[in-house]
Amino acid sequence: MAELVAKRYAQALFEVAYESKNHKEVQEELLSLVNIFETNPSFYELLKTPLIPKQEKKQVIKDVLEGRVSKEVINFCYILLDKSREGLFFDITKHFKKLSDDVENMTDAVAITAIPMAPDDMVRLEQKLSNISKKQVKLINEVDASVVGGILIKIGDKVIDGTIRSRLWNIKLQLTEMII
Repeated sequence: MAELVAKRYAQALFEVAYESKNHKEVQEELLSLVNIFETNPSFYELLKTPLIPKQEKKQVIKDVLEGRVSKEVINFCYILLDKSREGLFFDITKHFKKLSDDVENMTDAVAITAIPMAPDDMVRLEQKLSNISKKQVKLINEVDASVVGGILIKIGDKVIDGTIRSRLWNIKLQLTEMII
């Protein structure tokens, strides 16, 4: 249910921002707010606390955000407070980003490797993934030593597993089947 509500709020904000031709700016502002809330969880908890009156929360939003984010984002925060939906902010931002990226024909991808990838390799992989997906790919490299070697790529809802760990697992399964 909360997921559906978050999608609806994201869609409404996206339509307003897209009509104003500033959906990319709104996306960046929302992502900045996510960063602020993640680095200052007490600030986010303050906004979610039902014991504090909504007018006081709105004043805090105005004092902290005015001049730093657009009027659309501030008004959107007010709406979330009025409707007691401030707890959905992270999900709304995620859905807004997806809508904005879809319009811009962009997508995010994650490359999980045992060691950090070289910048040249990142650029080449980004280009290959862009050609395959027919979208502009923004690649992020995550390091996970359990991968052992190779690469695990997550792009959208697809997973490309070229890790040594998965190859060893497949060999183990094949040997288990042969023994039985």
